Amino acid sequence: MNVSALSSPALATPLLTLPPTPAWRRLLRRVLGQHGLTIGAVILGLIVLAALFAP
Repeated sequence: MNVSALSSPALATPLLTLPPTPAWRRLLRRVLGQHGLTIGAVILGLIVLAALFAP
């Protein structure tokens, strides 16, 4: 997965509207644990920025 795909508004909206179910939190924790908190925080920041600046 590349960062530009993750930061696109088309993908950011579904990601931000996912329900905070235990399975989703567990998946998120596993992904962040595998790739490091820094990368996770950068990707999350890009998603938030894409959502804020989307027309």
